[in-house]
Amino acid sequence: MKKFIIAVSVFVITWISISFFQTPVLHGQTEGKKWTASYTVSHSLKNLWEGELKWKEKQGFINQINLLIDGEQSTSIDGDAPIDMSEKKSYTYTAVSTEPQSSSRYELLVEWENDGNTHEELIQLEPKKRLFVIPKLD
Repeated sequence: MKKFIIAVSVFVITWISISFFQTPVLHGQTEGKKWTASYTVSHSLKNLWEGELKWKEKQGFINQINLLIDGEQSTSIDGDAPIDMSEKKSYTYTAVSTEPQSSSRYELLVEWENDGNTHEELIQLEPKKRLFVIPKLD
């Protein structure tokens, strides 16, 4: 029984250690928590990083989503076909093979429209360490 407890303890400590040294994921939200964004690894064989935007607003259209890295536009979704916020609650704004760099600053700029008024939301994406990373394949 003692060997079993030691084996399980070593396994858990190893798992936590490996998880801790994984690249952090990025998360952010607006002050009122109406908008949240993430930039996380998809755990696929291709090791893609996906950005997801979620909102609580019931009405409106998202015209533009820009991922800014150190103030420079990295990816952009333009308003050729605006996203109807009443039909969806989230949107994947990017899927790339570039993992976040710790020396860079990440922001998500969202331009949306409601009742003829245009609004902008700037979401700061901050690194979050991961513990107990569960491997999965998509």
